[in-house]
Amino acid sequence: MPVSANMVVDRLLSLGWDAGRPLTQIEVQKLLFFSEGWHLAIVGEPLFDEEFQAWANGPVIPSIYDRLKRYSSHTIPRSEIKSLDFLALGGLLLDLTLRIFETYKENDPGAMVGLTHLPGTPWIQVRQEHSLPKGAPSNEVVSKDTMKVWFSDVWRSALEPANRELIEASPEDYADWAEASTVAA
Repeated sequence: MPVSANMVVDRLLSLGWDAGRPLTQIEVQKLLFFSEGWHLAIVGEPLFDEEFQAWANGPVIPSIYDRLKRYSSHTIPRSEIKSLDFLALGGLLLDLTLRIFETYKENDPGAMVGLTHLPGTPWIQVRQEHSLPKGAPSNEVVSKDTMKVWFSDVWRSALEPANRELIEASPEDYADWAEASTVAA
């Protein structure tokens, strides 16, 4: 069952502050995009209901933009964490958001933007499908299906060089693995 994107924002902001790496609104938007994409690829269903739009500078959830735009390119203060409800997300979602944060936290905002602008990404696909020139405004939706296919393909191609088999797993299996890896660490 999808959760609120605002709940995931609060989780990401909390992770940033706890790691001494507060986030900007651009970084939050990109981390949300990666969180949704990887959740779609791994679990097979949306993390949240809100849709990304193919804005001029990358994928954006408008309601999250409205919430955080006042911070512009500055880091978002801890006081912007509206709720600790994200603690009720459960092991799977807490672990996934932690892994997303850990994976991408060393990238500056420009690098995160660059990752969403790589050839063939869902954002690029939507911009090309609608013949949108560089920098043109757009409210076109980046579909969850497009995201799922692209992130799943990236995941599969990452496994190919290691001759690893892609294991079909349920969300419960992933939660069990996440818990086991936490216990082992």
